[in-house]
Formats: sequence, C-alpha cells, structure tokens
Amino acid sequence: MNLTWDIILLFVIFLSVLVGFSWLLVQAKKKPTLPAGSLNTMNVLGHNVHYVQEGTGPHLILVHGIGASAYVWRRLFPLLSQKFTVTALDLIGFGLSDKPLVFKYDLDSQCQAVLDFLDKMKIQTCYLAGSSMGGAIVLRLAQMQPQRFSKIIAIAPAADPKLAFFDLRKLSFLSPLVQPIITEKFIKQIMKRIVSNKELITDEALKIYTQPYKQKEALLSFTKSFSLLRDARIFTDLDKIHQPVLVLWGEKDKIIPFKYSKNLLSKIKNITFHSHPHSGHHPHEDEPSWTSEKIIQFLTVK
Repeated sequence: MNLTWDIILLFVIFLSVLVGFSWLLVQAKKKPTLPAGSLNTMNVLGHNVHYVQEGTGPHLILVHGIGASAYVWRRLFPLLSQKFTVTALDLIGFGLSDKPLVFKYDLDSQCQAVLDFLDKMKIQTCYLAGSSMGGAIVLRLAQMQPQRFSKIIAIAPAADPKLAFFDLRKLSFLSPLVQPIITEKFIKQIMKRIVSNKELITDEALKIYTQPYKQKEALLSFTKSFSLLRDARIFTDLDKIHQPVLVLWGEKDKIIPFKYSKNLLSKIKNITFHSHPHSGHHPHEDEPSWTSEKIIQFLTVK
C-alpha cells in the first residue's frame, strides 16, 4: 500500500482527535479544587469540615451563604491575606464538608459549629465576615460572644425572616426528584442571578459549584437550612450588637434586593455602610478590589 499525503493527513487528524478526546476524559474525572490555599480538614462537632487558610496577622474568618462554599472567597484571598490570616470554611452541609442528615442546620447549630471550629483551631479572638446566610450567622455570633468578635462584616446578610417567606423544608421529600436537574446548566442560571459580572461564570466555577450537589445529602442540607433563614432572632436582636459592624451591599442584588439594607441601617447601632452600584449579591466575587479595600479600611482604622 502506498502512503499518499491524503492518507497521512487523515491519520494525523484522527490521531489529534483521539488524543484530544482522551485528554477531555481525564479532565472530566478530575475533582475541582479550591484555588485559594491548600485544602485542610478539621473535625467539628463530630463531622469533617473543610477549610482554606492563607496569610499572616490578625485572624479573619469568612463564612459563606446558603448553597455556596469557601470557593466564593477565592478572589478576596490574595488581597486580604496581605494583612490578615484569612480562613474560609465550608459550613457543615455545604461544599466539601460532611452533610449529615442528623444535623439540624438551624441558626444555633451552625453558630455552635463555627465556635467549635474556632476552638479546635485555637483562635481565641478574630474578625468575622459573612455573606448572605453567612452574614446572618456572624451577626448572631456577634451577639453571643461580643468579647471574642470585636468587629463584624456582613455582606448582603440574610437578616430579615421575610426573605424566606416559604419554608422550603416542607418540600424536602422531593429532593431525590430534584437532584438530577442540578447540573452545570442549572447552576449557570443561578449564578446569573448571584453575580453581576458574567465573566465569572466559567467552566471551572460551574464545576466547583455543582460538585457538592452530586451527593444526595446536599439538597437536604440546603432545604433544612431554611429554618436558619426563618429565625426571627436574627433581625429582632440586631439592636443588641454593640461592636462595630461593616455592611456591604451590591445595588444590583437579585437575591436579597438592595431595599432590604434599610432595615439593617435602622437596627444596628454602630454601623458603617457601603454599596456598590454595579455589584450583584456577591461583591466579593463581582468587585473584590472594592470589597477588600472597604474591609481592610474598616478593620485597620481605629
């Protein structure tokens, strides 16, 4: 058989396609990893909790919102870790942490989990920053142990029980039916509502946000967490917070609309408030430079 240039060219094309397809298969099998720092595990209340930590200086703890994970802070880490020892954990039930069915996922349980995490990490005093549901948690922790947490940052906190007007726990029995539809395409539609900067909706981000929901327990922990969001104490006890609180909000927030910020302004006594005109629900993703600037200024100025 004589090898013509046409046959050689077809063979090269076939080989290239085969190699490319094999590479895609290998990449598809890889687990997405957090880009910020090395991943660590701590036993918290008998469950494995994953966290990342970078930097030196005073401790700053970052607490994500419902359905999210430590990954949401990836753009803040290189900025804040220049001034602080920054630690972000996956709350029990979210991200790469355990998702036990016996855990209550209410406000008291998640607050106790954060406190146990800090005790295990031997962090006696620190600053707290929380986003959305995480904002509600850090505001509650500020009331519980004011001496331990001298300054609080709340980013679009879910501090109004009217937000969770429907108790999603009532539909938890549908979780097995709903789980198959939580694909990267589904998560992409959610991210379009969370972030204003659509360039953040990358293949990597979609993989990492979707990965936890491949576990059947993930959706149950999500629905059970609505008991936390519906806890009236988050809002009614805001006037009991006496330490300085920084509140950041995106004016294009589609999850917790900007109008809800007025309620916090009227309830928290020692408050510093900033809003960004172009940010969505996650200023830490949409506008990391602006967010880090406001946080550093708030924490370093006496």
